[in-house]
Amino acid sequence: MMQYIRERATSKFAKFLFLGIIISFFGFGGSGFFSSINDSTVAKVNGEKISTGVLSNAYTNYLQNSGGVLPEGNDAKIVKKQVLNSLIQEIVMTQAAKKMGVVASDDEIRAAIKSLTFLQNADGQFDPNLYQIYLQQQGLTSAQWEDNLRQQLTLQLLVSAIGNSVIITESNLEDFAKVDREKRNIAILALPLEQFAQDINVTDKMITEYYEQNQSKYVTEPRVKLAYVTLPEVDTDNVSVTNEEIAERVHAMKAKQQSNETRSADQLIIQFSTEAEKEAAIATLNKVYDELTNGSLTFEDAKTQVTALSDGLFYETGVVKRSENMQSVDQALFEMAKDEQFAKPVLSENAVHLIHLLTVNDGSDISDDSMMADAKTALLKEKKEALNAENIQRFQEVAEKNSESLDLIAQEFNIEPIKTDWLNMTSKTGELADSNTFQVATQELVLTGGKNSEAYHTDNQEVRIVRVEAYEESRPLTLEEAKDEIQETLAAMETLKKGDQVITDMNEQLKAGKPLEDIAEAQNIKINRFDGVEIRTIVTTVQDQPELIEPLVKGFEVQKSTPATLNAIAANGMLFAVMVKDVIPGSLSEYTEEEQTQLKERLKSDMAQAETILFIQGLYEQSKIETYQVPFLAE
Repeated sequence: MMQYIRERATSKFAKFLFLGIIISFFGFGGSGFFSSINDSTVAKVNGEKISTGVLSNAYTNYLQNSGGVLPEGNDAKIVKKQVLNSLIQEIVMTQAAKKMGVVASDDEIRAAIKSLTFLQNADGQFDPNLYQIYLQQQGLTSAQWEDNLRQQLTLQLLVSAIGNSVIITESNLEDFAKVDREKRNIAILALPLEQFAQDINVTDKMITEYYEQNQSKYVTEPRVKLAYVTLPEVDTDNVSVTNEEIAERVHAMKAKQQSNETRSADQLIIQFSTEAEKEAAIATLNKVYDELTNGSLTFEDAKTQVTALSDGLFYETGVVKRSENMQSVDQALFEMAKDEQFAKPVLSENAVHLIHLLTVNDGSDISDDSMMADAKTALLKEKKEALNAENIQRFQEVAEKNSESLDLIAQEFNIEPIKTDWLNMTSKTGELADSNTFQVATQELVLTGGKNSEAYHTDNQEVRIVRVEAYEESRPLTLEEAKDEIQETLAAMETLKKGDQVITDMNEQLKAGKPLEDIAEAQNIKINRFDGVEIRTIVTTVQDQPELIEPLVKGFEVQKSTPATLNAIAANGMLFAVMVKDVIPGSLSEYTEEEQTQLKERLKSDMAQAETILFIQGLYEQSKIETYQVPFLAE
């Protein structure tokens, strides 16, 4: 089957497979949960429809699982299309699994549910009560949720089956080892380029011709001269607060803490469907309440009694915050006195609840002295921030009145403007390295309009106003201006050309059968020999000669030739001649048993992923997939 798929694989598949092999399908919220007969169709896969509602819900689930960051504009459209492609992939694979008879069994579904940590109690055991509460929160029946889970597990089984079909042979491992542990004998000759720089003659004609052919390379960088003033820090050493201000703030803090009060509790719950069941539940929990409050029953025993009932549950509320629109159970929780342990049973829509108060957090445990200290600190901070804000506001107001003069602003605040030399706007030198300064200095009114900038914060939070003193746009360099640079470039090119010719001559001698040793000796060049070097050990091999790293890497990029040939590479002011003298394939015997095991697992994983991609690609090629432009995709 895999061979059939490989033979029919085409690039059409690439249009759909954006996110790799997505088996989770956005958690337990895939396409199985959402449908509406009124939804517009966004895609069809072999006649099976994907509605806009399905896509919208899958998109929402994807955003929640990826941190809840909401993309905008074109980014949102891209993500929506990626989510749609994943839904298409899910359906294609589900259809294939059905045809192949692959399906997750009931035992596998049960095992998967029991393994979910959020459905386990403190002892790590599956808790049926937590399962029922979770289903209620999701608004699903167990059959609905388990059907969707079966679909996800079935797809995982399908992918696992493909992966498990991969067989890594000894030959596969040997082939990999031959390349991975390959060793090479390499010779490197180092020729200083400066020795070829003698007698280089760059004529005016050469410079003119090069300039005419490469004028676009020779332009000035846009540059600017700036002047700026930085707002001095305001003196806040004499800021103080009164006892009356502190007392008022403490009172406000206490009121806020009370309004933000949180509580946590346990609940014993009995659910009901009929009036008779409701009355029975109320009677049962009233009896439990009386026994708890008179001390004849412990809460643990009450919990055992209630959860033994067919409709009985135990529930931990977690932290609940006081709010205006609380449900009846939460209202009862916050009506309890702080020293009360239990509240009389209270009704919700379909259950009776007995509340066991655990914690109250209303700030009452904070001492007055601590609260007064916090109030004083906060007030001092606020007053200092207010002074700084007033200072900045005044700075801005003075700037607005004197938008064409930096000196008048400086005089108002008794400071001196700072002036820069020319700053390169492309490389953002000097003050332009500050991102905010660059941003305001390049605003049209500031850059060319002769206006000061508004007050702004620099990257290090200084408050500054900047003015452009002079500005030069990028322009083509004249021949005269570019002459020195061109002469240097041509001299380097001619130098390298002479060096390359030397290496070419050496290769001619090698072809004629002359030994490399004799050729190097005639040129008075030392040969750097590296025998049995591996690509992964290059850095440690030449740690005392780092300039040879690039030539050695070059030695692993070229093929061995017969007769052996010198390959030129210029780096670090040198011209290197690199020769591959021999290539020794690696062997599996060079790996330890542990390394061989890891290698086998790695290759199997890589090949399994490749086979899975080819499998899905083949499914796409054999499927009829239609997509439609709907408003949701364009929003």
